[in-house]
Amino acid sequence: MASQSVDLKLVVDFGPINSYRYRVLFLLLLAMVVDGYDILAMSYAAPIVAQKWHLNKGAMGPVFSIGWIGLILGGAIMGLLGDWIGRRRPLITSMLFLVVGSFGTGLAANMPELMLWRFLAGLSLGAIVPLCTVMVVEYAPERLRATAMACMFVGLGGAGAAVGGWISATIVPTHGWQALFYFGAAMPLVIGLCLLWYLPESIRYLFAKDADSAQLAAIASRLAPSGVIGPHTRLVWTGEEQLAKRGVPYRLLLKDGRLILTVVLCIAAFCGQMTSVGLVTWLPTLLHGYGLSAGQISFGMVLASVGGFVGGVLISRLVDRLGIKLLAIMPLGAIPIMLAIGLVDTKGFWFFCTVAAAGFTITGGMQGLGAVLGFFYPTAIRSSGVGLVIFVSRFGAVVSPLIIGALLSRGALLPTISLDCIAPLFLMALMILAVGRLYGSRVAQLS
Repeated sequence: MASQSVDLKLVVDFGPINSYRYRVLFLLLLAMVVDGYDILAMSYAAPIVAQKWHLNKGAMGPVFSIGWIGLILGGAIMGLLGDWIGRRRPLITSMLFLVVGSFGTGLAANMPELMLWRFLAGLSLGAIVPLCTVMVVEYAPERLRATAMACMFVGLGGAGAAVGGWISATIVPTHGWQALFYFGAAMPLVIGLCLLWYLPESIRYLFAKDADSAQLAAIASRLAPSGVIGPHTRLVWTGEEQLAKRGVPYRLLLKDGRLILTVVLCIAAFCGQMTSVGLVTWLPTLLHGYGLSAGQISFGMVLASVGGFVGGVLISRLVDRLGIKLLAIMPLGAIPIMLAIGLVDTKGFWFFCTVAAAGFTITGGMQGLGAVLGFFYPTAIRSSGVGLVIFVSRFGAVVSPLIIGALLSRGALLPTISLDCIAPLFLMALMILAVGRLYGSRVAQLS
């Protein structure tokens, strides 16, 4: 019997979004919620911990940075594993190990213990963003890929901030800052089990490994219209390379201009992380120092996160239609906003509007950049390529808390700190324009 061929590129990249694909994307969204919640939980807890342990405001800088060092190492290890053994298992393993790191953070009684548990939590968190980014690129249709990726960052920023803000304002005053992390241990346990039961492996990874596997055929049949894929259907994927048995060909990172591309993307992401992490990490502590209540601080954080979500989705939708260079609008637009944020009355209406605008441009710009990272690498090295860019960018997240913490220890106020964000924002915009000019027209071929 002659076998029929079905091109999975047409199914995945141009097919409809059915209930199965919605389920996969929703599970990845939940995983991103866990990541966003844990990072923001430490930001909410920092001013309370510093006050209870009689520390100065800048003393929490090493705690933030050690967590990001864990993220860097965890992301590097799991990014490699994502190309070796698949995306699913490293992601689920990281989620379940996070349970221990978060619960331990709630038990910490001093700075060394707190730093140890934050490092272990960071190791677990390191895989979530790069692996979720890769899987969204590999399951979302081409016409909505950047938009779908931006929506994932609803979990990283918007939903994580909203849940953390609610707990910080309502539960922490009566149950202590530890409640943030006990809840943060319950979330990855429940969501990790959901991923274990319901999340499939990446369809592109399965094809690249073995185009004849039963697992690939089962997933493909769920994505394709009913009856298109049968027991004798031969699956092909136009433009997709199958991995050799010897392993992942990392030399592909050096071919077709990807080395220069990766360097430029790393610089842009590094600068974006410096400013976005600096904003998210230290804003609660800065506002606490100006005498704002827990409710007002939570409101400001939620505004910044909602602004980031709206900005990320909007710019990603425009990038889907008009190209990557448009993304440079976000860091360029953030420069005057950061000049203004240090001059507006911190207890006035316009200050909260400025915070929302900062989230829109800074966090939204970083989310937009994250949404397109996976476009530039083929399946064989997508996890490694995206993981490398995120790996480098997270050094910005390590440096930023230390710099701002040192400034706070010397008595610096919000106007000084906001001015320090201008240079990395400008450099980020230049790098995005370079990516758009050099590679924007080649995204289809590179992906």
